[in-house]
Amino acid sequence: MLSSNQPIVIRWAVALLTATSLAYVLGLTVLFALLGGGGAAFWWLTPLYFVPQTVWLLPLLVLIPASLALRPSLVIVLLTGAALLCWLHFDFQSNQPAVTEPGDLVLLSNNISNNKSDSKSLKPYLEQQVPNVIALQAGWGKAVHFAQAYPDHEVAWEGPFILISQFTVLESALLELRDWHKHPNAARFVIDYHGQPIAIYNVHLPSPRSDLQHLRGRGLFAEMFDREKGFYSAEVRAQYRANWMKRLELVDQLLEEMENDPLPVLAAGDFNTPSYGMIHQRLAQKHQDAFRQAGRGMGYTFPGDSTNPLALARPWLRLDYIFTDPNWEVRRFQTEPERPSHHRAVVATLRLQKNEP
Repeated sequence: MLSSNQPIVIRWAVALLTATSLAYVLGLTVLFALLGGGGAAFWWLTPLYFVPQTVWLLPLLVLIPASLALRPSLVIVLLTGAALLCWLHFDFQSNQPAVTEPGDLVLLSNNISNNKSDSKSLKPYLEQQVPNVIALQAGWGKAVHFAQAYPDHEVAWEGPFILISQFTVLESALLELRDWHKHPNAARFVIDYHGQPIAIYNVHLPSPRSDLQHLRGRGLFAEMFDREKGFYSAEVRAQYRANWMKRLELVDQLLEEMENDPLPVLAAGDFNTPSYGMIHQRLAQKHQDAFRQAGRGMGYTFPGDSTNPLALARPWLRLDYIFTDPNWEVRRFQTEPERPSHHRAVVATLRLQKNEP
């Protein structure tokens, strides 16, 4: 503890450091509350969903050494506050997986848009997990390849959505869910699961990448001084906000389809939304997020080919999901641990609950 005999410059530095440290912890609290509590309603917050989570910890690289030098007790405040907030915000899970038993449904999902080279092949992980149903997205023109690769399975497809199943596929159809580029966003497949028809929704919601790139413009500092065009200009801002509202509408339409479905429902795919905020809240309100039920760790799936130093060259977003209705027990969930593909696969072991008479 510094005494009053210390030079005034030191005392001012300690006061400034204390205020900055408390403001950092309080600022994280407010920011995480906004992002987790429906920040998608505030268009200007949505780009923050897609930055590496480690960005929020960067101020500690300065604040902790300064605290050790000037006021060591602040280190406890900084580490405790940041650890608690990150634990809540980063969606860390520590579930213990159950043992897969005969009759369980093992469902694997993957966006295969960038699986072109041998190093990015999904095959080794498929052979390890042995799923009996595989839902693939972004599979334009690849269905015939998979039909040849899985001659003992049924392979059905609708547009870019492919379903590979050990069970008989009874129905398949694209849903009337199209984004502003007229791309299909989901297909519904019905399979005969041990005599019980079940509906599997194969989903690929629109990516926000182009909208974020428009906001980026020519760079933050250059665009801050140009209000006519580029970064956060009126035109770009309005388009960005409109597209986010359209995303919410698409999710609501998908949820309506799933909730009105008379069959037990599973939904798997690339939802292009992080694991917090309004969109995820709507999805998880009536449907189980399988990762939260039985996953472990952070579950990040994107980008699997990251070289971003701020993310330690690891994935930093959870964009790929498996959702279930209450008819299902989620016994195990795993995110593919290693593969330099754009999206990593997710796999869930599920058990259909018996309806008691």
